Amino acid sequence: MSNLTIPEKEVKVIRECDVLVLGAGMSGFAAALASSRVGAKTTLVDKNHFPGGVATSGLMCSISNFFVTEEGININTGIPIEFIDRIVAEGGAEPDYLRIKQPQIPITK
Repeated sequence: MSNLTIPEKEVKVIRECDVLVLGAGMSGFAAALASSRVGAKTTLVDKNHFPGGVATSGLMCSISNFFVTEEGININTGIPIEFIDRIVAEGGAEPDYLRIKQPQIPITK
């Protein structure tokens, strides 16, 4: 394996923070919001201009894929549910999204 040397370069600092989160998908969004809520100066960076990853931009999955058991019982709480409730409130998902039959990834014990 060879090495690559990157020359030193002076870079202007445009923002300082306690926590830097790269990626504003569901996990990154939740991490940034959680750190901000406990008082950390948080910066969230993503290639898109909005959070949510494929849940908001990909249109490739049901938002309930990772939130329900085989019986359709919601198992998550907290920031992910707050995020989805906001998507519903803005008209981006059906209010009864947990009851819509979509391909699911069942969570079993």
